[in-house]
This record gives sequence, C-alpha cells and structure tokens, in this order.
Amino acid sequence: MFVQDRSVATRTCFYKTMAKLLMDLPDRVDMEGRIFPYLISGLYDHNDGIRATTFELIEEIGLQHEDLNEEKFRELKQFGYVPEWLHGGLVKDEDVTLPEPLSHRPTLGARILVRSYVRRYLKALYHEIGAWIQDHQERAANLLMYSICYVEEFMTQYLDHLLVAMYKAILNKENKVVQTKVPMCYRLLGRYVAPKSYSPLIIAAIRNELASFYTTTGLGSLKAFGYMFAGSIELLHSGQDLGSVRELLSDFVKAVADAVIPSIDIETSRCMVESLDVMVTELIKKQSEGVDVRAVQEHLPQMAEFLLHA
Repeated sequence: MFVQDRSVATRTCFYKTMAKLLMDLPDRVDMEGRIFPYLISGLYDHNDGIRATTFELIEEIGLQHEDLNEEKFRELKQFGYVPEWLHGGLVKDEDVTLPEPLSHRPTLGARILVRSYVRRYLKALYHEIGAWIQDHQERAANLLMYSICYVEEFMTQYLDHLLVAMYKAILNKENKVVQTKVPMCYRLLGRYVAPKSYSPLIIAAIRNELASFYTTTGLGSLKAFGYMFAGSIELLHSGQDLGSVRELLSDFVKAVADAVIPSIDIETSRCMVESLDVMVTELIKKQSEGVDVRAVQEHLPQMAEFLLHA
C-alpha cells in the first residue's frame, strides 16, 4: 500500500496524485468519498515534509471547491454564521491551536468538503479504534483526530455512537500513539461540541445507564470526561466565566458521588484521578488568564473527598 511505502518520494507522489484526482477528475464526485481518507492520512505521515505538503494540498482543494461553488459560499460568508464554540466572535481563528501540521484553521471549503465525506468512513473507525491490531488503532485514532479538526461542531450528530466507541480506546495501555491521540480527540470534541449536547451522553455513561453492556463504558467515560471538560473551557477569554459548563460540572460531581464512589476500585480510582487532574489543571490555567472560575468553588470540597476515596 502506497501510504506505508518506505520511500518518502513514493508517498509524496501518492498524496499529490490523490490531490490531483480530487481537483481534476471530471466525474470526481463519486470517488471523492473514497479518496479523501487516503489524502487525510498524509497529515499523520512519519515525514514532516509530507505532512506539511498534505495540509497545503487539502487547502488548495478547499479553495478550488469555494471557487466552483462561489455563489453558495458567498451566501455562507454573508450570513456570518458564528459557531457557539467561538464564543460570539471573541475567539479568532489565530487563537485556535491545532495538531501539527495544521498551522491554522482550515479554509471553509476544506472544512465543508471533509464534513460532507466523514460520514462515509466514520463507522469503520468505530471498529478499528478498538481493534486488537495496533496499526489499525493508530490509523483510526489519527484519522479521527484530524477529521474532528475539519468537521468541528458538526461532529455533534455522530456523538451517540462515537463516544461509546472511544471509551475502550481511551483505556488503552499498550499503544502510546493511541494513548496520546484519543485523549486529544476527546479534548477537541469538548472544544467544538456544546456541553449541553454531550453532557447527557457522557453523564449517562458514567452512571452506567448508557451502553452498560460494554465493560469499558463506565471507566472510559469517567476518564474521558476530564478531557472534554478541559476542551470546553480552553478557549474562554479573560472576563468570561464558567456559565457554559456550570450545569455540566454539577451533573458530573453528582454522577460520581452517586454511581462511582460507592463501588470504587483501583482502576476506577486511576481514571477518576486523571480526569480530575486534567480538569483542575485547565481551571488553574484559565484562572491565571483572567477567567472567572468561582463557579467551581462550591464543588471543591466534594472533589477533594473523591480524591480521598481514591
């Protein structure tokens, strides 16, 4: 397979060929959904130059898509839609940090293209990210992470199945790539998806009221929560408060007290401590940046009690 070829020149040629097909193929609409995952895989190639080239190629394809659909994109831009995660325009594109090689927020055309095709391969990732073959896990984790970077808040529609599929992966102790990428996926989902959208799903999982037939649901959701919460507050600016996550935080503390603490064991303790550590670290960081974090104070005694139980 060309994406795994040892030759840098061969892989570079492959990604450029895929991009050229997406730009120049007359009847490319039927093929785009199959080609795009291969092109995106260039974003996590082992070679820095290939990763950077792939990002530039996807940007070119996105700009071409905007040119070919000028009227539609003009209406989108004139409408001035600002997603909720940009906090009413307070967050600028340059404030958004993304995994390398994404040096800036992708163009609108590139985001819409990936968004339109992600549904075609997302279900396959549900299986591969939890598979026992490590190479498949790594590819799935990487592809999912970069897909989230392009699809942004539109990942909301896939959360019900996606979160459950990832709970097993976040508990992975063998593959360092998966151990790094899956928490980042959760953090990105927390950034882009409104807390009110993911809260019922992850809180129900922590309570073992959702997909409880999987042994990894309770532990995985407990560990994942910290990363999603951190993602939800990471773009808050000085002068803002925790109003957007106040209810989420209260629901989490209550769920842990009701469903986790009464039957806590060593593995559950580890997941809970990691989740709380990620949350508190991000809260301290935002407080130093001028964000009003007083909403968390009422929960601090109970969170300290959780740590004592652990």
